[in-house]
Amino acid sequence: MSCATGRIDTDNTIFGVMSSELDNHYYCTEPSQLTDPSYKGSTNCTAHLDMPRIKERIHSTCFNTTSCILNIDDLYKTNTAPSLHGSKGVCGHGSYVYVQYPCLVPEDQKVHRRIFGLTCGSLVVFVYLFVSIYFDYIKCV
Repeated sequence: MSCATGRIDTDNTIFGVMSSELDNHYYCTEPSQLTDPSYKGSTNCTAHLDMPRIKERIHSTCFNTTSCILNIDDLYKTNTAPSLHGSKGVCGHGSYVYVQYPCLVPEDQKVHRRIFGLTCGSLVVFVYLFVSIYFDYIKCV
């Protein structure tokens, strides 16, 4: 995980595992795939994860950093059957892990970004007005 523009926000990180049984692996989160009719009957792998432990590991590994490596090998609940998350299980090696995390812009960069945004917006308005006036002038001549 890495943020090119700031720090990783570990408080708002979303994490999950999509089953290898799914035909569509383009979903961003598990709740969005639950609405897909092809998901019916598939295993909800995220329900078998030890979420408090994952959140603690994400926070301890990635808090206030620009990048980190997250090891997820041992994050299933202890009562989860190895046949489910083992190498041949539907939540094992063929499954898809997703991690969504926002990047926070440091406070000292916010003012510079606002000034840059204001400068770009003003430049666009100036170019628009210049082109508009130029074409009106050309029509009149």
